[in-house]
This record gives sequence, structure tokens and C-alpha cells, in this order.
Amino acid sequence: MEEEWILRIYTSDITDLKPPSTRLVKVYIASTFTDMMLEKTVLFHQIYPQLKQYCMDKYGIEFQMVDMRWGVRDEATDDHATTDIYLQEIDNCKKISLGPSFVLLFGQKYGYRPLPNKIDVALYEKILDAIENLSLKEMRGMLDTWYKKDTNCQPSQMILQPISSILTNFMNKKVPAMQVKDQERWWGILQTLHKAFAQVSDYLLSTKQINKKESLFFKSSVIDRELRKGIIEDPDPKSHCLVFVRDMKNINFADGSRAPHFLDIDMDGSPDRMSAEHVESLKNLLVEQVDRKITFRYDPDWIGKQGLSEETHQTYLNNFVRDFNRGIIKQVERGLKTVDTSQQGILTYELHSHLWKMKMALEGSVERKSELEAIKSYITGDSTSSMVIYGSSGSGKTCLVAQTVRRVKEWISSDAPIVMARILGTSPFSGSVQQLLTSLCKQISFNLELPFEDIPQEIVPLKTYFKNLLRYSSVAHPIIVFLDSFETLFVDEHNNGASWLPNPLPKYCKIVISFLQEETNGARAREEQKFINALGAAGENILHLRNFSEKFAEKVFLTWLKLSNKKLTNYQWRVVLNSSAKCSLPLFCRIAYTEFMKWRSYYEKEDTQLCHTVSTMIQQLLDSLENRFDATLVEHSLAYIAASKHGISESELEDVLSLDDLVLNSIYSHQIPVIRRLP
Repeated sequence: MEEEWILRIYTSDITDLKPPSTRLVKVYIASTFTDMMLEKTVLFHQIYPQLKQYCMDKYGIEFQMVDMRWGVRDEATDDHATTDIYLQEIDNCKKISLGPSFVLLFGQKYGYRPLPNKIDVALYEKILDAIENLSLKEMRGMLDTWYKKDTNCQPSQMILQPISSILTNFMNKKVPAMQVKDQERWWGILQTLHKAFAQVSDYLLSTKQINKKESLFFKSSVIDRELRKGIIEDPDPKSHCLVFVRDMKNINFADGSRAPHFLDIDMDGSPDRMSAEHVESLKNLLVEQVDRKITFRYDPDWIGKQGLSEETHQTYLNNFVRDFNRGIIKQVERGLKTVDTSQQGILTYELHSHLWKMKMALEGSVERKSELEAIKSYITGDSTSSMVIYGSSGSGKTCLVAQTVRRVKEWISSDAPIVMARILGTSPFSGSVQQLLTSLCKQISFNLELPFEDIPQEIVPLKTYFKNLLRYSSVAHPIIVFLDSFETLFVDEHNNGASWLPNPLPKYCKIVISFLQEETNGARAREEQKFINALGAAGENILHLRNFSEKFAEKVFLTWLKLSNKKLTNYQWRVVLNSSAKCSLPLFCRIAYTEFMKWRSYYEKEDTQLCHTVSTMIQQLLDSLENRFDATLVEHSLAYIAASKHGISESELEDVLSLDDLVLNSIYSHQIPVIRRLP
């Protein structure tokens, strides 16, 4: 099975391709906020720097920890998006992390319980019936106020409205007194709805209209959902998860005590019984379903009014640091056993990464049949020149190349073609001619069972060697090369580093390159045109990509909406079609989709507008990101990325942003962490 998988990678078969393993350890830290402040301070001050240095020095891999409790913006709270953001980040960590991906810090606090931010209409009707049977008239009025039906969702859903849409001063920082008043009103509404939803879910469960898992949807806290997503639903928690459970003994409830930071407290100042039951239930669940080898338990005594501090609990903290370090290192080393660090393993990872990017480019794509037919004619024809796919930024070149890679083996009669695909400039081995040629030579050598040792190290003999390898192409082993984003290597007609591309090509060899059309620099555009004409047999094999036709753009939008289980109102659909009629560039269509897929059926007309150019559409997207994640963070992140000549890793960007006081001041506007760095 392993040999078959490797062979598919080396022949660029992207069917059923799984994501490549990464060289990044990214660990999500789940905890409630106030009760684990000391542990997380130790975590980020002491443990994180040690593990980051250890992973880089010993294994050359990056280590990151993600704490979503810091820097959560009011806008995310306002539209009830925080829990979804947390759960999406857990998924992200699990997809890309090598080894450990989730750590739970769990005490005696159940924490914040969000209201359901969306409810299927069928379930909502059951809730209304239950409210009637339970005579919860106040809840019925609140639901009518706070939930609206969105028929754009398929099936239709009831959507919890942004707080500020009803309590208009909830976000009004200019008038603090009015903001505080609305925030207090919201917490009162929240408590009332929590109790009512608990009654309704118990009723629906007892009458067998919902199951136990569905009933938790109305009661569970954020930490409950994180625990289930991160550990219980993980098929192999022993390899990816760590659990740290702390039970404080003899908690003091005297005046001035910090007990409310460690327990859920009722309105009368006593411990919340329902929350305590949920905490106990989760701890029993951990005992039943989680391996004891990844679970660490502590029972420190409450000391003084503070309860827990670095001065009084040094032994506990030392044990915590020791267990955390050992647990993470053990899982990192176990994960590394799955990584092949040999010369062939490194090459396999390189090829896999390019194929995965192409597979991602295919998500939701609609085949451009006439363009694919032109490429098919070239590949199955007798031309001895390379083919050039030429178009402006956002014209869909990468997607078209990916569609071709997916289809090419259907077009040729050989059972063992050598197909090679690269998106240039997106990996360490595709950013220069020498690195690219070396990886191409190795891929051909693997398929033809030739030794890697014969591949020259110097650029001049390497070019000759590559051309000689292409001559191995045959009826049994045709060689087809796809090089996307070729402009990455282009300098000018005479100094472009492309002398290694044979012209004419050997028989049974085809090369397809995509090239970004220069639109502003006239001199460079002329150099490009000369180069492309020479490469593509003076226009014979040049495919110039145009914008989508209005009809094709409509087809693409309908496909994307269907995949997302969404639709639009008649007015909203006209807005989309009118916008695409003015600009139907594929990039424009993709960005427009990211905007209009968020529209609700009940939105006012002024809230469902689209721009008509790529630049204004991008600005609209950036405005949306700034509103959701913080303007300073988005602006500075993009600036650092743009200023990085050879790219910047996520971990490096995190380090740079952690040195930017403007970013930190903006993120921590409502919290003052002990360690000032990006979470």
C-alpha cells in the first residue's frame, strides 16, 4: 500500500489525495479563562520557549501554541462567532500538526455557555411546541426577538441575531455608561434563555424528540465543546492529545476570596449546582474514554484568599511543567517516526505538497471545457514545442493546470506516464532553476529507476542532464511536465534561466507552463511576449485565458452555492449577476462568493452589495477581515508578508508580530497578559 501511494505521488495522481504531513507542531490550548491564568502564564513564559527551541534545534521543526482566550474581539462576541472560531481552529491544528495538536487544562469551572447561534427550522418548531406545553411565555417572546429565519440556508435555519442589532449600545465604546447598561441587559437575557433552553431540552429529551447529544447542544459550555471536538472525536487521542486535570481542595468562599474565578457561582453567591454536575460528568467521561497515560491529575490545596499563586504552589507548578514537557516531547517524537527524512522522503514531501495545492485549487471548480480541449489536443498531438497558458492575475491559470493534471492520464494511451507538476515559488525546491531542475531530475530518475547520484550539482551540467533525461520519454513512458507560475523564474528574454527548456522537445515529451501576463510594465511585457512566442512556437501553442463568460460565471456561482448548501433571494441573485457582468475574472468571482455566501435572506438591500472590480472586491474582503480580526493585526500581518522577499512562515510571522507593540496593544486592549506576545 505504501509503495502504491508513493508511486501515485511520483506520477502526479491527485485522485483521493490526502494532505501531506507537515513539519509544524501546532497545539491548541483549551481551558476556561479565569481559573487557568497561572498555568497559562507558566505555559507561555517558561514551557513554550523551551519547546520551541527544542523542536527547532533537535528536529528542525517549528512549534506553536494557540490560545484563543486572548485577544477575542468584541465583534466576534457580538455576532456569536467565538465558539465557531475556536472549533475551526481545533480542526486546523489537527489537520496540520505533526504529533500533538490539542491540550486540555481542566479545573472545576464549566465556564461560558453560548446560546445556539443557529437552529434548524424543524428543531425550532419542536422548541416552540415545548414552550407552549411548558407555558414559557417569556421565552417565546425572547425567541421571536432574537432569532430570525434564514431561507438562504438549505435547509432553512433560525439565526441568533447580533447583540448590537437589538441592544444598540452593546458595542458603543464612545459612551461607556450606555455600553455597560446594554451589556448588563444582555447578560440578564442570556441567563434567562439558558434556563429556558435547559427546560426545553430536558422536555424534548424526555419525550424522545431529541437524543442526548442533541440536548447538549442547548446546555454545553465552550470548554465542553472543545473537549469533545479535540479529544472524544479524535480517532487517536493517545498520539495527539494531553489532558491536565486540576481539583483545588478546600476552596475558601470568604469575602474577598477569588473563588468565583475557579468555580461557577450562582446569582446568590453559592456554587452553581448544574455547572458542577456538568464538570463532574466531563471528568467521568475523561476517565472512561481517555488513556491514563495522557492524563495528568493534580489536587493542590487552596491557600489564602488568592487560592493559587506562584509563591505558594511552586511544587505543583514544577510538576505541571515537567509533565507538559514530557508529554509534548513524547508525542512529537512519535509523530516524527512517520516522517521520512531520507533524500527520497524529502522529495516525496515536496511532490506531495505541490499536488495537494493543486487539489485545493480544484475545490468547487467547474471545468473550462474549451480550454481543456485545447490542452488535450496539444498533449495528444505532434507538436514539438512547449505550450504556454497565458493570462492576467486571477484568470484561473493554476486551476486550469490542476484540472489538466487531473485529466491528463485519461487522454493518453500509456499505462505508465511520467507526469510532473509544480506550482513554482511555493516551496523551498521550486523557487530557483537549480532547485527545480534537481527535483525534476530526481522525479524522472525515480520513475525510470536511475540513480540519484548521477544528477549533477552544478547548474550548467544540470541543465544538460535534464534535457538528456527528457530523451528517455517513450510510448511506454511519455513525460509530461506542468510548471505553473513560470513568471517566478523569469527575468527577461535573454536572462530568464529557461535555456534548460528544450526546443524542440523530444518525441513523447510535452511541457505545459502557465505565465502571468504583465499589465503595467511595458518593457517587461515585451520581453515576456518574445519569450512566450519563442517557447510556444510563435503562437501555435499559446492559450490566452480570458474572463469567464456571463453564462459560465453563473454556472460557477450555482455550483459553489450548491456545494455550500446555500441559495440567494431573487434580489440578491440579481446583485451577484449584475456584478459579474461587469467583471467576470475568476479571481473576482471567487472573492465575490466569499462575500455573498454570508448573506442572510432577511438582510436589507443596502447590506447585500458587491463591488465591480477585483481591486475594490479585495478591499471589501480586507475590510471584512479587519472588522472580524482587528484592523491593526490584519494590516501589519499583510505588510510583513509583502515585505518578506523569500516568504515568511506562520511561526516567523507570529514572532515578528509579537515584537510589534501596535499589534499587541490592539489585541490586548481588554486584557493585560503577563507575557506580551501573540497567542
